Amino acid sequence: MAREKRSKAGTSFPRPQQDLQLYVEGVSTGRKVIRLFVNDAERDSVDVNVFQWFGPLNVPEHGTYQYKVTAAPQGGKWVDPEGGAIAAGAGTSDVKIRWGEGPQVGKAVYHASENYIWDLGVNVVGITVEAPDASSFNAANRGIEGGVVANAILGDMKQVASGRLADGEHGLFWKAKVTLTGPGDNGNRGVAQMKVGFTQEVDVTALNTTYNGIAQSRVHGMQGNRYRDAVPQTPWYSSSNEATFFDPSPQKKTDIIFSDDSPGVSFPVLAKRNDPLERRVRRVNIIYDFDLYVSAQTEDTRNDAEKVTVNEALAEWRWDGSQGIGGGDDYDWDAGRSVVTPPQNWADLTDGTGPDEQRGLANQVISDANLWNTNWNV
Repeated sequence: MAREKRSKAGTSFPRPQQDLQLYVEGVSTGRKVIRLFVNDAERDSVDVNVFQWFGPLNVPEHGTYQYKVTAAPQGGKWVDPEGGAIAAGAGTSDVKIRWGEGPQVGKAVYHASENYIWDLGVNVVGITVEAPDASSFNAANRGIEGGVVANAILGDMKQVASGRLADGEHGLFWKAKVTLTGPGDNGNRGVAQMKVGFTQEVDVTALNTTYNGIAQSRVHGMQGNRYRDAVPQTPWYSSSNEATFFDPSPQKKTDIIFSDDSPGVSFPVLAKRNDPLERRVRRVNIIYDFDLYVSAQTEDTRNDAEKVTVNEALAEWRWDGSQGIGGGDDYDWDAGRSVVTPPQNWADLTDGTGPDEQRGLANQVISDANLWNTNWNV
């Protein structure tokens, strides 16, 4: 029967000669009771709960996202989803669901009442990462020695790096072939909502110097800590077109992205500024261990889903600039080079983790020369 007009509360209907069908349409969230009176006596009633759900419908595989219900009916709760698992909030109307491997149409399942269970279909996009060719990881392994520059606090500082862009040599150059596959016969569903790029974190395993005549090492404040290596205010290592796949479409589901890194550092060449004993640096220990990721986001903005970054593949590499220091005024490395150990390949990740945005940014911390003064008093 067609719905012809709305009826207001208190509307009277003449006794019908046949069954009368009335429809209830929820236009705002909340709970109401519809009561039926016959000859001024209540004969029946029905509870009506109008609730609203929020949660992303297009996500990268292995990501964890919030799904919540407002104006939830009494006893309503999310139950075990299809194609994923509840990561937090089980038994409530506000949960986090960690989706499994794509491509698939996952289902977030809401138990509104004993008589009503509701499925919400979610496009979980599969992401494949591979090395496109034999030159996908290229390490320079030469090292670059800069000059000695003055610092008002620490005195002269020696500059060293794993590579230098001006020379066309990078500490490490890398590439990744990224393929997106959505659910459905053509693999297109959800693909256009994805963003893929590189993220990176670094463990400063060693960063210290030793000087003639002093037994203890001078330790930089970064040693032993882990940092994000990212463009400020973003999770991405680089936001350049070459390093990102931000424009996928049903017609463009594969792209090769690439970038490079040439970490470096400066260290004091004397035990202290204007050191009357001229206790020169005799060794520097530099070891940076990098976790390089191919990571993904969705452009779906429900429940801030676009802010979730999911690591999909990992490549580990190291820069070791540990060297004895020569006796000349240039304070050169004894061996004249550093060593970059490149990754062998991209390794798939399924744990759903992402960058720790509480960590400091490496490029902002390494530039703070005062961190060489940590617990240093000679």
